[in-house]
Amino acid sequence: MYYEHPLKGRMGRRNFILAQLLIAGTVVILALVVMSNGFGYRMFNQLMLILLLSTIPQILFTVRRLHDLDMSGWWFLLMFIPYINFAFFLYLSVKKGDTQSNQYGHVDTRPLFASILNRTQETY
Repeated sequence: MYYEHPLKGRMGRRNFILAQLLIAGTVVILALVVMSNGFGYRMFNQLMLILLLSTIPQILFTVRRLHDLDMSGWWFLLMFIPYINFAFFLYLSVKKGDTQSNQYGHVDTRPLFASILNRTQETY
């Protein structure tokens, strides 16, 4: 068992959707914890930090999902364009990935957390 570079490999549609739900749930829980301590300038900074930190796994998962569709990872930049980002997310969530190996690797059949961590093992 070893870990690949975070931007290499592929992420299937199911794991992508579940990973997005996991990130969204984590952000909501952290935001509720921060807001329970009262409102103010400090709360705003903490919420912005949470959103900024949640962007990192979003980029990683989006690049690997694009690789599953045999597309360049640079298309992830669409997620920063207002209004287009929603359509882009829907496209990534609905479009079926390549059923064969492509230039980015083999079909992702790993369990969710192995896919999130980009862990590889021969038994997957």
